[in-house]
Amino acid sequence: MLSHVLLGVGAGSAAADAVAFADYLGVRTGAGVSALHAGPPGSDPDRHIGLVRDAVGDTGARIEAVSDASPARALAAAAAKGKADLIVIGSGGRGAPGKVATGSVGEQLLRCAPCPVAVAPRSFAKRRHRGIGLIGVGYSGTAESVLALDQAAELARQLHAALRVIAVYDGVRQSPKEVGYGRWERADVAAELDAAAARVGDDIECEIAIVEGAVAPALIGEANGLDLLVLGSRFYGDPGRTVPGAVAHAITSASPCPVIVVPREARDDDQLPQDEPGADVPTVSSNSNEGDMMFKKIAVALDGSENSERAIPLAVELAEHDDAELLFIHIDEHLVGKAGDLPVNPDEPEVIAKIRRRADELSAEGIKTGVETKTVRLGGPAHVIASIADDEGADLIIAGRRGHSPIAGLLLGSVAQRLLQVASQPVLAVPGER
Repeated sequence: MLSHVLLGVGAGSAAADAVAFADYLGVRTGAGVSALHAGPPGSDPDRHIGLVRDAVGDTGARIEAVSDASPARALAAAAAKGKADLIVIGSGGRGAPGKVATGSVGEQLLRCAPCPVAVAPRSFAKRRHRGIGLIGVGYSGTAESVLALDQAAELARQLHAALRVIAVYDGVRQSPKEVGYGRWERADVAAELDAAAARVGDDIECEIAIVEGAVAPALIGEANGLDLLVLGSRFYGDPGRTVPGAVAHAITSASPCPVIVVPREARDDDQLPQDEPGADVPTVSSNSNEGDMMFKKIAVALDGSENSERAIPLAVELAEHDDAELLFIHIDEHLVGKAGDLPVNPDEPEVIAKIRRRADELSAEGIKTGVETKTVRLGGPAHVIASIADDEGADLIIAGRRGHSPIAGLLLGSVAQRLLQVASQPVLAVPGER
Protein backbone atom coordinates (compact mmCIF):
# COMPACT_ATOMS: atom_id res chain seq x y z
CA MET A 1 0.00 0.00 0.00
CA LEU A 2 1.41 3.38 -1.04
CA SER A 3 0.90 5.73 1.92
CA HIS A 4 4.02 7.95 2.06
CA VAL A 5 5.87 9.32 -0.99
CA LEU A 6 9.18 11.12 -0.46
CA LEU A 7 9.89 13.66 -3.19
CA GLY A 8 13.49 14.62 -3.88
CA VAL A 9 13.66 18.25 -5.01
CA GLY A 10 16.79 19.39 -6.80
CA ALA A 11 17.55 22.42 -8.89
CA GLY A 12 16.41 22.88 -12.47
CA SER A 13 13.55 21.52 -14.57
CA ALA A 14 13.94 17.97 -13.21
CA ALA A 15 12.33 19.14 -9.97
CA ALA A 16 9.10 20.02 -11.80
CA ASP A 17 9.00 16.56 -13.40
CA ALA A 18 9.45 14.84 -10.03
CA VAL A 19 6.82 17.07 -8.42
CA ALA A 20 4.30 16.34 -11.19
CA PHE A 21 4.74 12.57 -10.88
CA ALA A 22 4.74 12.52 -7.06
CA ASP A 23 1.67 14.77 -6.93
CA TYR A 24 -0.20 12.51 -9.34
CA LEU A 25 0.58 9.44 -7.23
CA GLY A 26 -0.44 11.27 -4.06
CA VAL A 27 -3.74 12.45 -5.47
CA ARG A 28 -4.68 9.12 -7.02
CA THR A 29 -3.66 6.90 -4.08
CA GLY A 30 -4.29 9.20 -1.16
CA ALA A 31 -0.65 8.89 -0.10
CA GLY A 32 0.97 11.73 1.79
CA VAL A 33 3.81 13.50 -0.04
CA SER A 34 6.80 15.09 1.65
CA ALA A 35 9.43 17.04 -0.26
CA LEU A 36 13.11 17.22 0.67
CA HIS A 37 16.01 19.27 -0.65
CA ALA A 38 19.60 18.64 0.41
CA GLY A 39 21.84 21.66 0.20
CA PRO A 40 25.62 21.78 0.70
CA PRO A 41 26.92 22.01 4.27
CA GLY A 42 27.10 25.58 5.54
CA SER A 43 24.53 26.95 3.11
CA ASP A 44 21.46 28.99 4.09
CA PRO A 45 18.58 26.69 5.18
CA ASP A 46 15.95 29.38 4.50
CA ARG A 47 17.06 29.54 0.88
CA HIS A 48 16.59 25.80 0.52
CA ILE A 49 13.14 25.92 2.13
CA GLY A 50 12.20 28.61 -0.37
CA LEU A 51 13.45 26.49 -3.26
CA VAL A 52 11.35 23.52 -2.12
CA ARG A 53 8.28 25.70 -1.57
CA ASP A 54 8.58 27.19 -5.06
CA ALA A 55 8.99 23.73 -6.59
CA VAL A 56 6.01 22.03 -4.94
CA GLY A 57 3.65 25.01 -5.32
CA ASP A 58 0.15 24.31 -4.06
CA THR A 59 0.42 20.53 -4.10
CA GLY A 60 0.11 20.33 -0.34
CA ALA A 61 3.37 18.44 0.11
CA ARG A 62 5.17 18.76 3.42
CA ILE A 63 8.51 20.46 2.88
CA GLU A 64 11.92 20.04 4.49
CA ALA A 65 15.48 21.10 3.75
CA VAL A 66 18.69 19.63 5.15
CA SER A 67 22.40 20.16 4.71
CA ASP A 68 24.29 17.19 3.30
CA ALA A 69 27.15 16.85 0.85
CA SER A 70 25.36 13.83 -0.63
CA PRO A 71 21.71 14.40 -1.68
CA ALA A 72 21.31 10.65 -2.28
CA ARG A 73 22.40 9.86 1.26
CA ALA A 74 20.04 12.52 2.65
CA LEU A 75 17.09 11.08 0.73
CA ALA A 76 17.91 7.51 1.80
CA ALA A 77 18.16 8.57 5.45
CA ALA A 78 14.91 10.55 5.29
CA ALA A 79 13.11 7.64 3.63
CA ALA A 80 14.25 5.27 6.36
CA LYS A 81 13.38 7.69 9.16
CA GLY A 82 9.98 8.57 7.72
CA LYS A 83 9.18 5.02 6.59
CA ALA A 84 8.60 6.17 3.01
CA ASP A 85 7.04 3.66 0.62
CA LEU A 86 8.52 5.33 -2.46
CA ILE A 87 11.14 7.95 -3.36
CA VAL A 88 10.45 10.04 -6.47
CA ILE A 89 13.18 11.97 -8.27
CA GLY A 90 13.53 13.68 -11.64
CA SER A 91 15.91 12.71 -14.41
CA GLY A 92 19.50 13.89 -14.67
CA GLY A 93 20.33 16.83 -16.89
CA ARG A 94 22.01 14.73 -19.59
CA GLY A 95 18.85 12.81 -20.49
CA ALA A 96 16.90 13.40 -23.68
CA PRO A 97 13.43 14.98 -23.40
CA GLY A 98 10.80 12.33 -22.79
CA LYS A 99 13.36 9.80 -21.55
CA VAL A 100 14.45 8.69 -18.10
CA ALA A 101 18.06 9.43 -17.12
CA THR A 102 19.12 8.74 -13.56
CA GLY A 103 21.97 11.25 -13.32
CA SER A 104 24.65 11.05 -10.64
CA VAL A 105 22.28 11.55 -7.69
CA GLY A 106 19.85 8.99 -9.07
CA GLU A 107 22.58 6.43 -9.63
CA GLN A 108 23.81 6.87 -6.07
CA LEU A 109 20.28 6.72 -4.67
CA LEU A 110 19.58 3.48 -6.54
CA ARG A 111 22.45 1.95 -4.56
CA CYS A 112 21.38 2.96 -1.07
CA ALA A 113 17.62 3.56 -0.94
CA PRO A 114 15.68 1.48 1.60
CA CYS A 115 12.48 1.59 -0.48
CA PRO A 116 11.49 1.62 -4.18
CA VAL A 117 12.79 4.54 -6.24
CA ALA A 118 10.83 6.14 -9.10
CA VAL A 119 12.51 8.24 -11.78
CA ALA A 120 10.33 10.60 -13.83
CA PRO A 121 11.31 11.24 -17.47
CA ARG A 122 12.56 14.64 -18.54
CA SER A 123 9.77 17.04 -19.55
CA PHE A 124 7.20 14.86 -17.74
CA ALA A 125 5.62 17.99 -16.21
CA LYS A 126 5.01 19.42 -19.69
CA ARG A 127 3.14 16.39 -21.00
CA ARG A 128 -0.59 16.30 -21.37
CA HIS A 129 -0.64 13.49 -18.87
CA ARG A 130 -3.33 10.90 -19.46
CA GLY A 131 -2.80 9.23 -16.13
CA ILE A 132 -1.47 5.77 -15.33
CA GLY A 133 -3.72 3.28 -17.07
CA LEU A 134 -1.19 0.53 -17.84
CA ILE A 135 1.65 -0.59 -15.59
CA GLY A 136 4.33 -2.95 -16.88
CA VAL A 137 6.61 -5.13 -14.80
CA GLY A 138 9.73 -6.94 -15.96
CA TYR A 139 9.48 -10.55 -14.80
CA SER A 140 12.01 -13.39 -14.85
CA GLY A 141 10.88 -15.72 -12.10
CA THR A 142 13.56 -14.63 -9.61
CA ALA A 143 12.63 -13.65 -6.08
CA GLU A 144 13.53 -10.06 -6.95
CA SER A 145 11.16 -9.98 -9.91
CA VAL A 146 8.40 -11.47 -7.73
CA LEU A 147 8.80 -8.53 -5.34
CA ALA A 148 8.57 -6.17 -8.32
CA LEU A 149 5.44 -8.02 -9.48
CA ASP A 150 3.80 -7.62 -6.07
CA GLN A 151 4.67 -3.92 -5.97
CA ALA A 152 3.32 -3.37 -9.48
CA ALA A 153 0.12 -5.26 -8.66
CA GLU A 154 -0.48 -3.18 -5.53
CA LEU A 155 0.04 0.04 -7.49
CA ALA A 156 -2.36 -1.20 -10.16
CA ARG A 157 -5.00 -1.77 -7.47
CA GLN A 158 -4.53 1.67 -5.96
CA LEU A 159 -4.47 3.44 -9.32
CA HIS A 160 -7.21 1.27 -10.88
CA ALA A 161 -4.78 0.46 -13.69
CA ALA A 162 -4.21 -2.61 -15.84
CA LEU A 163 -1.06 -4.69 -15.45
CA ARG A 164 1.22 -6.19 -18.11
CA VAL A 165 3.72 -8.83 -16.96
CA ILE A 166 6.63 -8.90 -19.42
CA ALA A 167 9.30 -11.55 -19.85
CA VAL A 168 12.12 -11.32 -22.37
CA TYR A 169 13.41 -14.44 -24.10
CA ASP A 170 16.72 -13.90 -25.84
CA GLY A 171 17.41 -17.49 -26.89
CA VAL A 172 20.12 -17.97 -24.25
CA ARG A 173 18.11 -17.01 -21.20
CA GLN A 174 19.40 -18.55 -17.98
CA SER A 175 17.03 -20.14 -15.52
CA PRO A 176 16.65 -18.08 -12.34
CA LYS A 177 16.10 -21.35 -10.51
CA GLU A 178 19.67 -22.48 -11.08
CA VAL A 179 23.10 -21.33 -10.09
CA GLY A 180 25.43 -21.39 -13.06
CA TYR A 181 23.77 -22.10 -16.37
CA GLY A 182 20.96 -24.27 -17.59
CA ARG A 183 18.68 -24.77 -20.53
CA TRP A 184 15.71 -22.40 -20.38
CA GLU A 185 13.24 -22.76 -23.22
CA ARG A 186 10.48 -20.41 -24.34
CA ALA A 187 7.93 -22.83 -22.84
CA ASP A 188 9.59 -22.32 -19.45
CA VAL A 189 9.18 -18.56 -19.83
CA ALA A 190 5.48 -18.99 -20.67
CA ALA A 191 5.01 -21.19 -17.61
CA GLU A 192 6.63 -18.58 -15.38
CA LEU A 193 4.31 -15.90 -16.78
CA ASP A 194 1.23 -18.05 -16.20
CA ALA A 195 2.30 -18.49 -12.58
CA ALA A 196 2.86 -14.73 -12.29
CA ALA A 197 -0.63 -13.98 -13.62
CA ALA A 198 -2.14 -16.43 -11.14
CA ARG A 199 -0.25 -14.69 -8.31
CA VAL A 200 -1.70 -11.32 -9.29
CA GLY A 201 -5.28 -12.55 -8.90
CA ASP A 202 -8.56 -11.80 -10.61
CA ASP A 203 -9.14 -8.33 -9.18
CA ILE A 204 -6.70 -6.72 -11.63
CA GLU A 205 -6.90 -6.68 -15.42
CA CYS A 206 -3.68 -8.56 -16.19
CA GLU A 207 -2.04 -9.57 -19.45
CA ILE A 208 1.23 -11.39 -20.11
CA ALA A 209 3.75 -10.82 -22.86
CA ILE A 210 6.86 -12.64 -24.08
CA VAL A 211 9.24 -10.38 -25.98
CA GLU A 212 12.23 -11.68 -27.90
CA GLY A 213 15.58 -9.93 -28.11
CA ALA A 214 18.20 -8.45 -25.81
CA VAL A 215 16.61 -7.78 -22.43
CA ALA A 216 17.20 -4.06 -21.89
CA PRO A 217 16.33 -2.88 -25.44
CA ALA A 218 13.28 -5.15 -25.46
CA LEU A 219 11.92 -3.72 -22.20
CA ILE A 220 12.68 -0.16 -23.32
CA GLY A 221 10.69 -0.89 -26.48
CA GLU A 222 7.79 -2.20 -24.39
CA ALA A 223 7.95 0.91 -22.22
CA ASN A 224 6.78 3.00 -25.19
CA GLY A 225 3.29 1.61 -24.65
CA LEU A 226 3.32 1.84 -20.84
CA ASP A 227 2.53 4.58 -18.34
CA LEU A 228 4.84 3.11 -15.69
CA LEU A 229 7.47 0.34 -15.64
CA VAL A 230 8.43 -1.55 -12.46
CA LEU A 231 11.70 -3.48 -12.16
CA GLY A 232 13.37 -5.55 -9.47
CA SER A 233 16.87 -5.09 -8.14
CA ARG A 234 19.61 -7.33 -9.43
CA PHE A 235 19.78 -11.02 -8.48
CA TYR A 236 22.89 -10.60 -6.30
CA GLY A 237 21.97 -7.28 -4.69
CA ASP A 238 22.25 -6.71 -0.94
CA PRO A 239 18.92 -7.13 0.91
CA GLY A 240 16.96 -3.91 1.29
CA ARG A 241 18.93 -2.01 -1.34
CA THR A 242 17.60 -0.82 -4.67
CA VAL A 243 20.78 -1.87 -6.45
CA PRO A 244 19.95 -2.18 -10.15
CA GLY A 245 21.71 -4.75 -12.30
CA ALA A 246 23.03 -3.93 -15.74
CA VAL A 247 19.58 -4.35 -17.32
CA ALA A 248 17.79 -2.07 -14.86
CA HIS A 249 20.65 0.41 -15.09
CA ALA A 250 20.27 0.57 -18.88
CA ILE A 251 16.50 0.96 -18.66
CA THR A 252 16.69 3.74 -16.07
CA SER A 253 18.88 5.60 -18.54
CA ALA A 254 16.56 5.45 -21.56
CA SER A 255 12.96 4.55 -20.67
CA PRO A 256 10.23 6.76 -22.19
CA CYS A 257 7.97 6.23 -19.15
CA PRO A 258 8.57 6.59 -15.39
CA VAL A 259 10.52 3.67 -13.88
CA ILE A 260 10.33 2.25 -10.36
CA VAL A 261 13.14 0.02 -9.07
CA VAL A 262 12.13 -2.18 -6.12
CA PRO A 263 14.63 -3.31 -3.44
CA ARG A 264 14.94 -6.93 -2.39
CA GLU A 265 13.65 -6.39 1.15
CA ALA A 266 13.67 -3.86 3.97
CA ARG A 267 16.87 -3.19 5.86
CA ASP A 268 17.80 -1.55 9.15
CA ASP A 269 18.72 2.14 9.42
CA ASP A 270 22.26 1.28 10.49
CA GLN A 271 22.95 -0.03 6.99
CA LEU A 272 22.63 3.38 5.41
CA PRO A 273 25.73 4.85 3.73
CA GLN A 274 28.42 6.22 6.01
CA ASP A 275 28.72 9.93 6.65
CA GLU A 276 31.78 10.64 4.57
CA PRO A 277 30.90 12.94 1.65
CA GLY A 278 30.46 10.90 -1.48
CA ALA A 279 30.96 7.62 0.34
CA ASP A 280 28.04 5.86 -1.29
CA VAL A 281 29.28 5.93 -4.90
CA PRO A 282 32.50 7.41 -6.25
CA THR A 283 32.14 9.49 -9.40
CA VAL A 284 34.67 10.46 -12.02
CA SER A 285 34.54 13.71 -13.93
CA SER A 286 37.06 15.16 -16.33
CA ASN A 287 36.27 18.58 -14.80
CA SER A 288 36.70 17.47 -11.20
CA ASN A 289 38.80 19.73 -8.97
CA GLU A 290 38.45 17.62 -5.84
CA GLY A 291 41.79 15.88 -6.07
CA ASP A 292 42.82 12.42 -7.20
CA MET A 293 40.28 9.63 -7.40
CA MET A 294 40.78 6.98 -4.72
CA PHE A 295 39.87 3.35 -5.37
CA LYS A 296 39.24 0.81 -2.62
CA LYS A 297 38.58 -2.23 -4.81
CA ILE A 298 39.50 -2.69 -8.46
CA ALA A 299 37.90 -5.40 -10.58
CA VAL A 300 39.93 -6.86 -13.46
CA ALA A 301 38.12 -8.81 -16.19
CA LEU A 302 40.30 -11.69 -17.38
CA ASP A 303 39.63 -14.35 -20.03
CA GLY A 304 43.08 -15.93 -20.14
CA SER A 305 44.21 -14.19 -23.31
CA GLU A 306 47.38 -12.12 -23.56
CA ASN A 307 45.38 -8.98 -24.28
CA SER A 308 43.24 -9.36 -21.16
CA GLU A 309 46.35 -9.91 -19.04
CA ARG A 310 47.65 -6.52 -20.18
CA ALA A 311 45.15 -5.08 -17.71
CA ILE A 312 46.95 -6.63 -14.73
CA PRO A 313 50.05 -4.33 -14.57
CA LEU A 314 47.86 -1.24 -14.71
CA ALA A 315 45.57 -2.66 -12.00
CA VAL A 316 48.58 -3.44 -9.80
CA GLU A 317 49.95 0.08 -10.23
CA LEU A 318 46.62 1.64 -9.24
CA ALA A 319 46.21 -0.75 -6.31
CA GLU A 320 49.66 0.11 -4.98
CA HIS A 321 48.97 3.83 -5.37
CA ASP A 322 45.61 3.74 -3.53
CA ASP A 323 46.29 0.77 -1.22
CA ALA A 324 43.33 -0.93 -2.90
CA GLU A 325 42.24 -4.55 -3.20
CA LEU A 326 42.11 -6.37 -6.55
CA LEU A 327 39.37 -8.69 -7.75
CA PHE A 328 40.01 -10.90 -10.78
CA ILE A 329 36.76 -11.77 -12.57
CA HIS A 330 36.64 -14.64 -15.03
CA ILE A 331 33.56 -15.77 -16.97
CA ASP A 332 33.52 -19.34 -18.28
CA GLU A 333 31.18 -19.21 -21.30
CA HIS A 334 29.65 -22.38 -22.72
CA LEU A 335 27.94 -23.19 -26.00
CA VAL A 336 24.87 -25.33 -25.30
CA GLY A 337 23.15 -27.07 -28.18
CA LYS A 338 22.36 -30.40 -29.78
CA ALA A 339 26.06 -31.26 -29.82
CA GLY A 340 26.17 -30.89 -26.05
CA ASP A 341 27.78 -28.45 -23.67
CA LEU A 342 31.09 -27.04 -24.90
CA PRO A 343 33.26 -24.33 -23.33
CA VAL A 344 34.17 -21.43 -25.61
CA ASN A 345 37.74 -21.77 -24.39
CA PRO A 346 38.82 -25.46 -24.47
CA ASP A 347 41.67 -24.70 -22.02
CA GLU A 348 39.31 -23.41 -19.34
CA PRO A 349 40.71 -25.37 -16.34
CA GLU A 350 44.23 -24.18 -17.12
CA VAL A 351 43.02 -20.60 -17.53
CA ILE A 352 41.32 -20.57 -14.13
CA ALA A 353 44.35 -22.17 -12.48
CA LYS A 354 46.62 -19.54 -14.03
CA ILE A 355 44.40 -16.70 -12.82
CA ARG A 356 44.33 -18.11 -9.30
CA ARG A 357 48.12 -18.50 -9.26
CA ARG A 358 48.57 -14.87 -10.29
CA ALA A 359 46.15 -13.78 -7.56
CA ASP A 360 48.07 -15.80 -4.97
CA GLU A 361 51.35 -14.24 -6.11
CA LEU A 362 49.98 -10.71 -5.76
CA SER A 363 48.49 -11.48 -2.34
CA ALA A 364 51.87 -12.79 -1.23
CA GLU A 365 53.39 -9.49 -2.41
CA GLY A 366 51.01 -7.56 -0.17
CA ILE A 367 48.23 -6.72 -2.64
CA LYS A 368 45.07 -8.47 -1.47
CA THR A 369 43.66 -10.17 -4.57
CA GLY A 370 40.51 -12.24 -4.82
CA VAL A 371 39.09 -14.32 -7.68
CA GLU A 372 35.46 -14.65 -8.76
CA THR A 373 34.47 -17.07 -11.52
CA LYS A 374 31.08 -17.85 -13.00
CA THR A 375 29.92 -20.30 -15.65
CA VAL A 376 27.26 -19.01 -18.02
CA ARG A 377 25.87 -19.70 -21.45
CA LEU A 378 27.38 -17.83 -24.36
CA GLY A 379 25.90 -14.41 -24.95
CA GLY A 380 26.67 -11.72 -22.40
CA PRO A 381 29.81 -11.79 -20.24
CA ALA A 382 29.82 -8.01 -19.82
CA HIS A 383 26.53 -8.04 -17.91
CA VAL A 384 27.80 -10.79 -15.60
CA ILE A 385 31.11 -8.99 -15.03
CA ALA A 386 29.24 -5.77 -14.23
CA SER A 387 26.95 -7.55 -11.77
CA ILE A 388 29.86 -9.24 -9.96
CA ALA A 389 31.72 -5.92 -9.78
CA ASP A 390 28.63 -4.34 -8.22
CA ASP A 391 28.14 -7.22 -5.80
CA GLU A 392 31.74 -6.99 -4.60
CA GLY A 393 31.69 -3.21 -4.22
CA ALA A 394 34.29 -2.50 -6.92
CA ASP A 395 35.03 1.17 -7.64
CA LEU A 396 36.60 0.52 -11.04
CA ILE A 397 36.63 -2.16 -13.74
CA ILE A 398 39.70 -2.73 -15.90
CA ALA A 399 39.41 -4.86 -19.04
CA GLY A 400 41.40 -5.63 -22.17
CA ARG A 401 39.84 -4.44 -25.39
CA ARG A 402 40.01 -7.78 -27.20
CA GLY A 403 40.52 -11.28 -25.91
CA HIS A 404 39.95 -14.91 -26.90
CA SER A 405 40.73 -16.21 -30.36
CA PRO A 406 39.77 -14.25 -33.50
CA ILE A 407 36.79 -16.58 -34.06
CA ALA A 408 35.48 -16.15 -30.52
CA GLY A 409 36.10 -12.43 -30.86
CA LEU A 410 33.75 -12.31 -33.82
CA LEU A 411 31.09 -14.09 -31.78
CA LEU A 412 31.44 -12.00 -28.66
CA GLY A 413 32.39 -8.57 -29.91
CA SER A 414 34.29 -6.35 -27.51
CA VAL A 415 33.45 -7.14 -23.88
CA ALA A 416 35.23 -3.97 -22.82
CA GLN A 417 33.11 -1.90 -25.17
CA ARG A 418 29.93 -3.45 -23.77
CA LEU A 419 31.15 -2.84 -20.22
CA LEU A 420 31.41 0.84 -21.04
CA GLN A 421 27.67 0.74 -21.76
CA VAL A 422 26.37 -1.38 -18.88
CA ALA A 423 28.75 -0.99 -15.92
CA SER A 424 27.71 1.32 -13.09
CA GLN A 425 31.31 2.21 -12.22
CA PRO A 426 34.16 3.68 -14.30
CA VAL A 427 35.73 1.31 -16.85
CA LEU A 428 39.33 1.43 -18.05
CA ALA A 429 39.70 -0.32 -21.41
CA VAL A 430 43.29 -1.38 -22.01
CA PRO A 431 44.18 -1.64 -25.71
CA GLY A 432 45.59 -4.87 -27.08
CA GLU A 433 48.80 -5.31 -29.00
CA ARG A 434 48.70 -3.77 -32.47
